[in-house]
Amino acid sequence: MKTIDRREPQVNRSFARAARDIGAVKVRPSIDTIELFIRWAPKGLRTRIEAALGRRIEIKPCLDATGYRHGVRAIINRPSRRVLTVASQLLKENRSACVFRVDVAVDFETVTERSADALESFLDTHLVLKWRPAASTKLSVRSTVYWANGCRSRNLTMYYKRARTIRLELRFLNSRSVRRAKLANPATLARLNPRKLLAHNLKLVALTERQISNMKRRAVSKDRKRHIQKRADASRSGNSELFLDRYRSGIAGCVETLLRRINMQEGRSSFRTTSLDSVPIGALLNIPDFLSWPDEPQRSSIVNESRVVTRNKSIPPRPFPKFSLNIKGPSSPFR
Repeated sequence: MKTIDRREPQVNRSFARAARDIGAVKVRPSIDTIELFIRWAPKGLRTRIEAALGRRIEIKPCLDATGYRHGVRAIINRPSRRVLTVASQLLKENRSACVFRVDVAVDFETVTERSADALESFLDTHLVLKWRPAASTKLSVRSTVYWANGCRSRNLTMYYKRARTIRLELRFLNSRSVRRAKLANPATLARLNPRKLLAHNLKLVALTERQISNMKRRAVSKDRKRHIQKRADASRSGNSELFLDRYRSGIAGCVETLLRRINMQEGRSSFRTTSLDSVPIGALLNIPDFLSWPDEPQRSSIVNESRVVTRNKSIPPRPFPKFSLNIKGPSSPFR
């Protein structure tokens, strides 16, 4: 095996292959859900919110294990700017009120269903939720993936919203996590930068080409030593093993395939985090820095571009010109 020269950095093949398979992607971030907790619900709570939203909302009582009622939760799906203004006024008028939950959604629309499947597989393999509790686990329920099952403060969910559209939802599940993410004021949600928020909470991680090369070399070397020992034992016993050359010649390829399919959320504890290729998801998928709202015309989302940038030089466009790998500066994912 030839060692990768650090003086000639190469593009991470996992990201390059994903760029070729996925193609063009339209990205649309939005606020999917906000929940308001109010200990003493004021008169006209439902009327004020529904007048600004234009449809019914769900209000649920908050009960503990003994059945004691602590307050109510107003669940608002797909809020508009007017709803955020009304919610901000309610928080100012009621000291017992707070934002209990915020779900930020990002929709990725691809050209074909095959590209959507490739994007789903890529995100499922390489996307990592930062600061996940050790007790939480990654769970797949039918077509939905939960990155932090069992975590009560924050979670990441991925599922098909419709054909050719994959949705990622970053969910802040209690008032403490909402305050920590600086989402407690509904008036500021209208100016939320989804690219910055996702970059702070998520990242794309992959093994470097040098790590994959070293692991392939060790696997081939170990198999060679085992094979030499077996041949020595077979010659002494008079037995011979046939049809092994074809299997042994494919060991390097099998090892590389398995390494590129490792789920980085579950397997990153086996590798040094500082030695892995890390990319902000917003930079790789060109997530815009503005939100889309249901009561406003949809602004054109950023279409992925073609230029691939390494740490030391820029590589000209490849045959997959619709997927962006525009990473600059010392945080470049390529080594």
